[in-house]
Amino acid sequence: MGNRRTIKIFFLLLLLGYILFSFGQACYRNAAQTMRLREKDKQVAIEEKRNETLKKRIKELGTDEGIEQEARQKLGMTAPGEVGYRVLSKEEKRETTAAPASEKEAILQNGGSDRDKAESEATRPSVKR
Repeated sequence: MGNRRTIKIFFLLLLLGYILFSFGQACYRNAAQTMRLREKDKQVAIEEKRNETLKKRIKELGTDEGIEQEARQKLGMTAPGEVGYRVLSKEEKRETTAAPASEKEAILQNGGSDRDKAESEATRPSVKR
């Protein structure tokens, strides 16, 4: 009779261990999913912020002022009658091997207006072969 009781206790302990193990696994999976969910929520918040920034940028570029500002900053364009200047970085200065031959060429290299370019080309001596 003692032997039967020991077997019953052993199986009950085995069943209890299995239940605890299963519960522990479920808790671990739940915690891991919660962590992944928090990471995804952070990513969504970052992307929503980026999306709002891009929407504002699109709205700005939809105006004449926004287009003009972008053309000036990114393309180095100038309005008619303006003289464009560009400050060279140390790296750009090193890359420049020869100084410009004239002031007009300096303006052209630094993004001068179309009128300046036309004047410079008209005054530049042509090379014949």
